[in-house]
Amino acid sequence: MAPPVAFAEQVKDALEHLYDLASLNEHPLGRDLLPVLLPVGLSPAHALRQAILDAIHDLQEELSPGLAGRPGRLCHILELRYVESLPYREVMSELGLSQSQYHREQRRAVEALATLLWERSRRDEPSEASGPVPPGSHPWKDELEAVAQGPEMSVDLTELVGGVVRLLERVAGSSGVVFESGVAGNRLAIDGNRTMLRQLLIVACLYLLRAARGGRLAISCAVQDAEVRFTVSYRGSFAADRLLARSAREQWAEGGRLLSILKGSWALEEEAASATLSIHLTRPCHQLLVIDDNPDMVQLIARFVSGQGYTVLGAHGVDEGIALARQHRPRAIILDVMMPERDGWDALQVLKNHPATESVPVVVCTILAESELALALGAQGFLRKPITRPRLLESLRCCTQ
Repeated sequence: MAPPVAFAEQVKDALEHLYDLASLNEHPLGRDLLPVLLPVGLSPAHALRQAILDAIHDLQEELSPGLAGRPGRLCHILELRYVESLPYREVMSELGLSQSQYHREQRRAVEALATLLWERSRRDEPSEASGPVPPGSHPWKDELEAVAQGPEMSVDLTELVGGVVRLLERVAGSSGVVFESGVAGNRLAIDGNRTMLRQLLIVACLYLLRAARGGRLAISCAVQDAEVRFTVSYRGSFAADRLLARSAREQWAEGGRLLSILKGSWALEEEAASATLSIHLTRPCHQLLVIDDNPDMVQLIARFVSGQGYTVLGAHGVDEGIALARQHRPRAIILDVMMPERDGWDALQVLKNHPATESVPVVVCTILAESELALALGAQGFLRKPITRPRLLESLRCCTQ
């Protein structure tokens, strides 16, 4: 199936700007015509470049039988001229072609690549008549989603990064690379899937190590209200051309698959002797219901949990609190006892005896010294007022693990 002329021209233009990330980032080939081919989790520029490189690699097997004997030369032209960026006269000399032969074969090579990309983009387009993708069509996705659906837990990022460093030290050492960790000191923790996060960091480090010789590789992380950021940075002798190998591109695609499940993205910045891989993940945000007749207490708890992945719902009475708990099924409930009309003991019994809320952890928070009663009635935690931020966060961590 011959592609439109405009499409073939866009493929040729993208080849000529294969290492111009600014140009590829807004290129119409990636923006308008190949959305189904671009790997997930990558910047538009890196995604389009990888789609083109993969197609060049696959071209020899996918060319029609009518071109037998020529596919190797066509692929070789694309690799020498565009992947290795050799001047066309050097390519002519390498392949023993006259100038007219070279330009004719180069045109055919670009046309063959454009045809392959066009057929793939048409073949992979979603169709209303096609129905849902049957289970097992993407085994990697099924397996990753099965892992990702496991229970969330509190993940100590300091421990996570340290474990990845220890795991990969021998691999890094074989290339003379020294690992550094940028998260020592204060404990950083988030709710998440430890297996998925660990594998993502492993893939990111191994990807950069493919092009590293000597130098230092550092991992750092930061947590904000709605985002977790990991940065894997290398300083030393970095050979970016090694990342063009198919094995490296497959590893990049593997990271993209993980990011598609984790709802994140990453971007690679390369310089002469360094590279930085920035990973951005959307942080899970959970609802915390605070049932307390004192509005100042609701605001205080909201301030204490800021940056910890919670949004706070406030209820100023038992009836309102029970209704919100049944409607939203929050991650946890902070429950005052001393409230007018109906008290917290009444609320605790109702919450623990209703199927919609019986599994929601409740932390009783009161001026009373009644921890034994609170736990006997089904509370998962107890806080004595006045509370502090460390005690509140620790109580939430313990009851939601």
